[in-house]
Amino acid sequence: MKLLISIAFLSSMAHIVCSLSCEQYFNNLEKGILKDLIGLKVKDSSGQFAFGLCSDADSSLAGAGLVQLDKAAGNRVLGRWGQFYATAGRGWVELVYMGGKASAEDLADGNCSSTVGWSAHTMLICDATERSGSFRYIGRVAMGNGSGCYSLFELLHRRLCSLEQPQGGLPASAIALIVLLSLFISYLLIGAAIQRFVFKRRGLESIPNYTVWRRFGDCLADGCDFVCRSGGGGGDSSNGRYQQVGGLSDEDDEHLISG
Repeated sequence: MKLLISIAFLSSMAHIVCSLSCEQYFNNLEKGILKDLIGLKVKDSSGQFAFGLCSDADSSLAGAGLVQLDKAAGNRVLGRWGQFYATAGRGWVELVYMGGKASAEDLADGNCSSTVGWSAHTMLICDATERSGSFRYIGRVAMGNGSGCYSLFELLHRRLCSLEQPQGGLPASAIALIVLLSLFISYLLIGAAIQRFVFKRRGLESIPNYTVWRRFGDCLADGCDFVCRSGGGGGDSSNGRYQQVGGLSDEDDEHLISG
């Protein structure tokens, strides 16, 4: 209970009132993974409190999202779903309905006497075993420093567990790498086909822009020789470039390639 109160209190100190409607918020939250919960109506085990997610908790009170049921004294609105803010985390959502009415008992509490406009905080928490939802009243919470009080509730539901699943796809860098690799492979395949069937070239010459790639390879080899081996061994001292073994040219090994 202390953990729930701490989370609710910290969230209430840094909330932003949503410009979206309650339905829009849950439709947009994590790509709408909780939109199926809109319209959910539950009561606590004692039947004393009724909750509606973005809907009327009791048909007799339009706009009331959380109601304290009392046939003798009359039902009391704890919060209205048209006036709300919400904070979401991994596996939980804190939903706050404002616009409620404080009872005489609440105002008699010294910590709650300064409360202006009652609110109801409901912690929606992941519970994989709860299919229809388990709702219960935690208690009246004083925010301290004369800031007033609010009612705290807990709703356990399996749909909240969806918030614990990672929703992101591949990072942008991975997507860019895949696109570049696909373009390069397409360039090689299409270029090789054009060289082979249009220009009738075979062997290494069927590689598109073969001369450019050959010079690029020579430059890399020269750079490696200069940096790693300081010009020693394997290179031609006359021009610093690599020569083919035995002085063979590309035409000399043409007979090795089958037609």
